[in-house]
Amino acid sequence: KGKHELTITGEAYFEPIVINKACDYIDLRDGKEQIWVTLQAFNGIPEANERGGRYHSYKDIAHYTNVYLDVDATKPDGFKDFAATEEERAKARDQMPVVEAWLVSKGLGFGLRLLTGNGCGFVLPIPPTSTAPDFIAKVATFLKVARVETGCNIDTTMFDPGRVIGIPGTVNCKLENDDRKNHRRETIGQIPE
Repeated sequence: KGKHELTITGEAYFEPIVINKACDYIDLRDGKEQIWVTLQAFNGIPEANERGGRYHSYKDIAHYTNVYLDVDATKPDGFKDFAATEEERAKARDQMPVVEAWLVSKGLGFGLRLLTGNGCGFVLPIPPTSTAPDFIAKVATFLKVARVETGCNIDTTMFDPGRVIGIPGTVNCKLENDDRKNHRRETIGQIPE
């Protein structure tokens, strides 16, 4: 909306069978609002809630198929909802090799590396795993250990199986000002099978 407002229009869900419909939806909204995707196996489109909306939660996730390491740009207080500056983005990108080296040192690989528009991220594929509370707690602990051991600004809130990430190729829509401009999310290197 205005210069200092974010608009949240709700959620739309698309099964893979209607991917063209999803692509049209994305094309119409790219650069105007955030566009996200779940990294986990979805149980299907949630039923409308008591307010009439359809907002998915951890209950809608059948099982984990990925763990996501999100390296955020560090921003000053009051700028959380704003795009990162070029300097803040560069500092986040500079953390990628540190996280990669840490993953390799632990015997872990990564499936996909991303530039998220404000930072970077790693999609870590895992075998289908139950969203039971004990596994959710293990993912939360893993993210905290990764943050401490790497010294990088890893988002420790990405343990909830219902969490989503921005779709690569779309604009990460945040608030903007003269120094803070939105950027397109990008994949790095080959997209693995």
